[in-house]
Amino acid sequence: MENYKAKFMCSYGGKIQRDTLDHTKLSYVGGHTKIVYVHRTTITFPAMLAKLATLCNAASASADVSFKYQLPGEDLDSLISVTDDDDLENMMIEYDQLHSASPKTARMRLFLFPNLPLDSAAASSEPEPDPAVRQLQLPPPPPPPSSSLSSRLVGPLSTHGKYDVFISFRGEDTRTNFTCHLHEALCRKRIKTFIDYELHKGDEISPSLFRAIEDSYVSVIVFSENYADSKWCLEELVRILECRKEYGQVVIPVFYEIDPSHVRKQNGSYKEAFEKKHMQNSMLDINKIQKWKDALAEAADLAGWDSHSRSYRDDTELIQRIVKDVLQKLIYHYPPNDFKGLVGIQEKSAPLESLLREARSVGIWGIGGIGKTTIARYIFDKYSHGFEGSCFLENIRERSGDHVQGLHDLRDQLYSVLLNEKVRQSSTAKSTFVECRIRRQSNFIVLDDVSSSKQLKYLVGELESYGPGSKIIITTRDKSVLQNRRVEKIHEVEGLDFPTSLTLFSLNAFNEDSPEVGYKELSRKAVNYCKGVPLALVVLGSFLHSKTEAEWESALNKIEKIPNEEIQTVLRLSYDELDYEEQQIFLDIACFLKGELKENIVSLLDSCSLYPVIGMRSLLDKALITISNDSVGMHDLIQQMGWEIVRQESIENPEDRSRLWDLDDTCDVLKNNKGTGAIQGMKLDTYQIRQNLSLSVDTFKKMPNLKYLKFFISIREHGKLSGLQLPEELESFSEKLRHLEWHAYPLPSLPSNFCPEKLVTLQMPNGQFRRLWNKMQDLVNLKDVNLAGCQELVELPDLSKAKNLRNVDLFGCRSLSNIHPSILSCSTLERLDLTGCSKLETLESQTHFKSLWHLNVSGCKSLAKFSVSSEEVEVLDLMMGVKVLHPSIGRFSKARILHVDGHRLENLPKELSCLKSLETLSLHRCSRVSSKENLHLVFNGLQSLRELYFMDCHYLFELPDNINQLSSLQKLALDGSYVVRLPETIKHLSALETLSLKGCRRLQSLPELPSSIIRLEADNCTLLPIASSSLTNFRPKEDGRSDDSFHNCVNFHVQKHTDSFHQYLRDLAHRYELRRIKRRGGGGRRTMFADINFRIFYQDHRIPKWFTYQTKGASITFELDQPYDLCSSFVLCVVIAPCWPSPIKYGLILQYQCHLEDSDMNKYSTSKILLDDVPAERDFDHIYMSFDRGGIIEAIKAYKLKYGSQSESYKGNLKVTIEFYFYCCTFQWSQDHDWLIRECAVYPLVAPDSQLKQVELKLELGMENKRPRGILEMEHTEGGVGVGSSSDRGPLPSTKKFKELC
Repeated sequence: MENYKAKFMCSYGGKIQRDTLDHTKLSYVGGHTKIVYVHRTTITFPAMLAKLATLCNAASASADVSFKYQLPGEDLDSLISVTDDDDLENMMIEYDQLHSASPKTARMRLFLFPNLPLDSAAASSEPEPDPAVRQLQLPPPPPPPSSSLSSRLVGPLSTHGKYDVFISFRGEDTRTNFTCHLHEALCRKRIKTFIDYELHKGDEISPSLFRAIEDSYVSVIVFSENYADSKWCLEELVRILECRKEYGQVVIPVFYEIDPSHVRKQNGSYKEAFEKKHMQNSMLDINKIQKWKDALAEAADLAGWDSHSRSYRDDTELIQRIVKDVLQKLIYHYPPNDFKGLVGIQEKSAPLESLLREARSVGIWGIGGIGKTTIARYIFDKYSHGFEGSCFLENIRERSGDHVQGLHDLRDQLYSVLLNEKVRQSSTAKSTFVECRIRRQSNFIVLDDVSSSKQLKYLVGELESYGPGSKIIITTRDKSVLQNRRVEKIHEVEGLDFPTSLTLFSLNAFNEDSPEVGYKELSRKAVNYCKGVPLALVVLGSFLHSKTEAEWESALNKIEKIPNEEIQTVLRLSYDELDYEEQQIFLDIACFLKGELKENIVSLLDSCSLYPVIGMRSLLDKALITISNDSVGMHDLIQQMGWEIVRQESIENPEDRSRLWDLDDTCDVLKNNKGTGAIQGMKLDTYQIRQNLSLSVDTFKKMPNLKYLKFFISIREHGKLSGLQLPEELESFSEKLRHLEWHAYPLPSLPSNFCPEKLVTLQMPNGQFRRLWNKMQDLVNLKDVNLAGCQELVELPDLSKAKNLRNVDLFGCRSLSNIHPSILSCSTLERLDLTGCSKLETLESQTHFKSLWHLNVSGCKSLAKFSVSSEEVEVLDLMMGVKVLHPSIGRFSKARILHVDGHRLENLPKELSCLKSLETLSLHRCSRVSSKENLHLVFNGLQSLRELYFMDCHYLFELPDNINQLSSLQKLALDGSYVVRLPETIKHLSALETLSLKGCRRLQSLPELPSSIIRLEADNCTLLPIASSSLTNFRPKEDGRSDDSFHNCVNFHVQKHTDSFHQYLRDLAHRYELRRIKRRGGGGRRTMFADINFRIFYQDHRIPKWFTYQTKGASITFELDQPYDLCSSFVLCVVIAPCWPSPIKYGLILQYQCHLEDSDMNKYSTSKILLDDVPAERDFDHIYMSFDRGGIIEAIKAYKLKYGSQSESYKGNLKVTIEFYFYCCTFQWSQDHDWLIRECAVYPLVAPDSQLKQVELKLELGMENKRPRGILEMEHTEGGVGVGSSSDRGPLPSTKKFKELC
């Protein structure tokens, strides 16, 4: 299945209501609609909920949101719910049809509805959290308005209501006490509240009250002793609950001096009010009275507040909590206007919200313009209502610097806002009482754009000293500020992904969420330039708004050379805070070293006295560079800022700049020989030179301060520099040169007067020189030498003084006949690559290397003697025909892999047994030394060996008996050897899983093999008979895995042992199925398991009789009875004819297509690979048999999802057609291929009741590590596979238990 990105239009925050023009239809009104992308094959239901929940500000991504989808052409009254993975897969199948019809325009609309548990408000019976715990809690975001189905469909009330809160109360009980104080507290928080004494004179009470209720978002019902006495109170209550159902109005009950059960059950004073007053009133309808009672019961069941709870000290604390609860719900109703159109804010803020629930202080770190302040503001506006004090202190870097007076003013502002009063303290002393007051309350503080630890300490002091429940967010570009002040959690803000970036850019460039017609490619170019930085997307989008296509083209071309000033101003703030050395490091990385290994950059810059270790740490903390996999990276916009800083050194004259990297500027300086002492570095891609460029003899002499020179070829073209012409000789390079890199250097040697004393890196790959220089040079700083591909190089210079040499790369130096002894005596050497040095004859060293970890001599076909040793080399490749292996090879103590091509090898030293860490040993064509006696000595010490290869060892007739010493051996390959028999001790190799004997044409028998073997390959073992006891007794593996191949085994006469061999195959297939059922029933993966396999390839022309469906040819059709999933797996079988008389010269892939069809002509098809490498050398018919790894079953599942709810014939039979065919990996085979497939067959797998019961019992008892004995002892019967004695055997039933387990 293709893994593409599915596109959904997600609508949320609005409501579904009757269309104002056509009352027979529904329409979706208000809210927001955004585009969401998900991966087709990897999305799961929980992940989908998590992605969608962020759109609705849900606190819990897995529980607080539900969604439905609308099929194309369907109305809103036909929305389809998605509640689990099956529903999601059904939806994605519908989307597949849209995508297959039109991939570019395919989209489906989703509707999101918030889910609020009934007890999500602060329940009256729940105590206040312990202060020690509370300080790690983040107040939850305001919940959605209601959990009822109607409220989710209709959506919240309009934000244009007249009142925020309506208070329903009994005046006689609470007007002058509790309700009065509650109303006052709400008003202090600027919450517009309706209370009955606001009624204007002359208004009719009931209609006015009803309008006030309807115009309010929250209703607070104060139940008191005599509330039920008032019919007006009861009428208010009924209308409030109606608004809750119709509009999603939030209802908060408060039980003031009354037991909630009295309200719910109408006991006490409430019972008396109904019996003595309302029931006696003849003017009241009995139905109305019952309606009042139902309303009381319903309201009392809502989560609310009880004044009798011990959680509150007094009415004041109770009122504070009610007001806080109201605020939470109102903030959901009034989302911040600043964020309504902000793209991707929910996704970006979600990780920070998670961190705030764990920690008191969280730092937001990232480059300028990445959105740190926006995220912090969003979180602050969302949660600050839940704290006693809150303050967002902006632009601290700009407003204060590190000046005391600026910091003093900011601190006064912070304290004033937190305490909600004017605070002014002395600039030299501060009141500890003010700080104590602040620390006694819960605070939410955001310190925006902090640039130094001093600022942070001055403003908030010790972060951990703030009161219980307090939260502090610090945004900064400098990570060290957060680390120095022990900020608990640090969140790095990353750039926006491309779809989100494109949406944000389009909103600013077109006022739409996608580009206009004709601007798509230009928009993609602009978005790619911005690299996910929101500031750049907004600035560039706004700049291009309303401009023509020609103006767009011009502007985008310009910013590639000259970046936007507004963006640069923001980004450069971090650079300006660096010291001189750090600025030089930054510019070198931006201009030359981006993408290089950190180790190499440190070596280079350290030689320039720039102290790169601490300097690069500062750049990393300020988000100016990144380090991933030891490679130093830099955001493209940050790099462009560095380029612009260098360009500003001399805008008109590039020769007066410190660094040259631009093609045009560099070519201008070289062509006109305008080099100056200002130039410290030069980089040029010579392949990009458009016209011939001639260098003068003194070109580099005019650059005496040149430290970095790199002439490279981005695309190799016959090893030549494109368009670069040099004189016969160059005058000397700068003596300050640290890095010299020149690809395909065309001269026979470097300048004779070049003094490379300060040189750290010499990279001259594919050069034309025969030697570097003639005399010994003082190369004390040299660490890396790369002369790969220098085919004319005949000798290396004396590098005795290169005491820090680490890496030498001589790959492909085919004229090099010897390695200078100074290299092989260098104790600091770490890497030596001699691959392809075909004339190299000896490699000998008296030095036992302790740091050399990479040594490659493959392709050194003239190498006769090898005598090198190292403690660190892990992979040793001697595939070059070495004649003599020195005993020193035993000193490669950490070697894990050793490859030896021994067609010329004259000895096999016993010291190989000293390689205690060796895991893979490959002896290829080692005919002279692969005797049984030699191998016996070697095997004694290789207890760690996992893989052993003897390939084409024609003098290997027998393995030593001590092969059982290789206790860790997992794979043994003897392909092409002349081995006649295997030792009996091989059965003790309990870890052996793969035994490959392909082409062992002299192999006459096999001993008893270990039960651990999974893969047995005996292709072309022409003397191997089936009568071998190891094969007749070969039993299925416990886990059901098997992958066996016996093609072209001419003595492998299956028909002589049909019953036993076919029973082996059948048992093997059933064991696989039972294993699969057990794994799935035990909570494993829902589909087939990649670690389990069953397939076999052997010589025969008859399909076993136990296959249920068989036919001639390449296609077979059969029917499945209901229930279709009773047969949860199948075994497939084909008879493949020999390739002659039309030999095939390329590998083939065997595939099949599965076609499903019911009586309504509903169809579904799928295809799957059955065999990915059909052996071409076949002289006889062969049978290929394989467990179908989910193909047919997955097709049936897809059919059921697609047609199961629609087809009338769903309860009938299902016709299944399987078509087998061959496919070449490079092209579809054009010839008729039916002649290759003689017959085909299908066997549905159904396990017997007795085995299924044991599997079920095992699952119930949790016995995952012990297999029931019955499953391991299946025996053949006429009716199927049985267990135990003959009396227990029976036919294969269609069991109900099987369906339940599947």
